[in-house]
Amino acid sequence: MLRSLIACFGLAFLLAAGPVLATEIPQEQLDADFKSCMQNCTQNFDQTKCTNFCKCNNEGAKAQFTYEEYQQLAKDLNSAALANADSLNKLKSIASSCKAKNLQP
Repeated sequence: MLRSLIACFGLAFLLAAGPVLATEIPQEQLDADFKSCMQNCTQNFDQTKCTNFCKCNNEGAKAQFTYEEYQQLAKDLNSAALANADSLNKLKSIASSCKAKNLQP
């Protein structure tokens, strides 16, 4: 389950990723990621839990990633490339923490 949530979170990265030079993740990207997260999460959990989980993921990504790092991780996750271990560990940590806080019974 966690693997599929991470994969969905990763797929959302590419939806709005573009050649932006800003170091902060643009709100449009976070909105697209939230929407994708909600679509996947609500297949298994109720809407309130998913809203909190997806907000948590976005806040974690915004706090821990530069946009450049976020884009590169998305590119790596959606290709055959090996993702940067530090970036991947950050993403896994965010998803695990948010799952523990928001999706547990």
